[in-house]
Amino acid sequence: MQYLQKKLEMRYNKVVVRLRQRIQLDLPTVLTNVNKIEELHELRQTCKKLRYLLELASHQNGINNKEINAVITELEDVQDILGSIHDSDTTIAYLKSQPNKVPHILHDEILERNKKYMDFIQFCKRSLSDAGHNFLNQIVLLT
Repeated sequence: MQYLQKKLEMRYNKVVVRLRQRIQLDLPTVLTNVNKIEELHELRQTCKKLRYLLELASHQNGINNKEINAVITELEDVQDILGSIHDSDTTIAYLKSQPNKVPHILHDEILERNKKYMDFIQFCKRSLSDAGHNFLNQIVLLT
């Protein structure tokens, strides 16, 4: 039984590290290019996978739930922002496929999407600039 527990723990740590690395790799790309629509969506999906994994782990004995919950909250915030941006991207793509029907709505949606993107950048600057509260650094401490 001890062997299986150790093996499961090693697998958990490996997956957490892999997802964290993917987030670290994708963040600079999406933070420097507003047009990386697919990459933004993939980042959201990666955050979701990591959050689900951490939520499962937070129910296990011996793990500091406060630390995990802080990371989970940060990941939820990132997902919410990225989800809102993705909704705008989907709406914009649809509106662009309907030429001459609603140009003012398209214009407003593009402005709103850009605002959401800037909010995402500001969120990341706040979160990632503080080493103690940087969710990526906190993930390392969990493994």
